[in-house]
Amino acid sequence: MAAVQTDADNPPIYMKFNAVDNFQRKTIREWAEHALKKGVRAVSGGLSCFRGIEDAGCQ
Repeated sequence: MAAVQTDADNPPIYMKFNAVDNFQRKTIREWAEHALKKGVRAVSGGLSCFRGIEDAGCQ
């Protein structure tokens, strides 16, 4: 998994990479609970497993 933080102009200022065991919604939720702050705005590629990010309290 990868997370990229951007500033107001959108260039990346911080990146985080972690290996995950699979792309199941539960796994993505668990990753997001540890890797992201609640309430952050996340953009994904659209796979249904990424709804786990919303389950973790992110947008």
